[in-house]
Amino acid sequence: MTLIEKFFIIFSVKIPLAIIFGSLIIGVFIFLSQNPNLLSQSFNKSQISPKPTSQQNIPTEFEPEISPSITPAPTVSDEELIKEVLIAKTGISKDGIEISMSYNDGKIARGSVKNKNEMSGAAWFAGKQNGIWVIAYAGQGVPECSEIAGFDFPTTWLSHCVDSNGTTIQR
Repeated sequence: MTLIEKFFIIFSVKIPLAIIFGSLIIGVFIFLSQNPNLLSQSFNKSQISPKPTSQQNIPTEFEPEISPSITPAPTVSDEELIKEVLIAKTGISKDGIEISMSYNDGKIARGSVKNKNEMSGAAWFAGKQNGIWVIAYAGQGVPECSEIAGFDFPTTWLSHCVDSNGTTIQR
């Protein structure tokens, strides 16, 4: 075997190995650059104990831990609560009432109510008293001042009300 033949045999093995090894290094570099948190993860040494201590309780039998199933109580939306109060105030049946809510901040709300069997509807204004929704006014006219007095409705909603003498006054 000549020197040139030996040279080709040696390099025919080393070059492919160098290519494979270089590709492997590049692949690892690309993988780690796409997952930067992989290198920064560290283990808390206090969590790893090589042997049990006297404080550790090592179970001898498998005891599955059963946690009680807690089913949350269904929550009723403000719209549903107001709908129930509107049914009581207007006398419209549950199947016949249509309501819409145009504003609700959790303290005061407004919208419209309509009987499905009628053409026109009315405006309603509600507020919370002691955490319970109360319909202050539901109708098409100007509310009485006494109906809306306990609520902080903006004057852009209700600019006027009727006083106890029947006089319309600006709020």
